[in-house]
Amino acid sequence: MRADPIRNVDIGIIKNTQVAENVRVQLWVDCFNAFNSRNFGIPSGVASSPGFLNQWAADGGNRRIRLGVRLVF
Repeated sequence: MRADPIRNVDIGIIKNTQVAENVRVQLWVDCFNAFNSRNFGIPSGVASSPGFLNQWAADGGNRRIRLGVRLVF
């Protein structure tokens, strides 16, 4: 069996903002699988397997976005 190629685009953005002389705030966003492309794996070829020839059982996952804030002093 053959599978489609994996197409993932991960993006990360960081913003540093100076609040005071010794204090700054970091804001960041991490986006995994930014374009939400479906990445199917190779389905199981074993007839007794619950995912036998089921392309949806080998799904690569959805888009994930992570936000964060850090205070550096």
